[in-house]
Amino acid sequence: MQANGIDDVLRILDGIIADTKAKSDPLGYFPALYRQVTLTVKQGIATGYFDDGPRMDRFDALFASRSKDVPAIIDALNAIVPATGAVLP
Repeated sequence: MQANGIDDVLRILDGIIADTKAKSDPLGYFPALYRQVTLTVKQGIATGYFDDGPRMDRFDALFASRSKDVPAIIDALNAIVPATGAVLP
């Protein structure tokens, strides 16, 4: 996931969520939760909650960009969960 700002993060997460939703994939719950947290951070930036909004925007994008392996993690979980018989909520 390569993001240059919080809006990029939200856009990328929207794509991941849409893909998992189309597949009825319960592993979309994590990206959906992550999106809600990211949206709350964006609202905090807009309302002046953070001392340095632009820095927080950059931090959020950098943090999300470090999660570039999320699709691979989701694929690995997809392979493990059915094999264990675990049921995801």
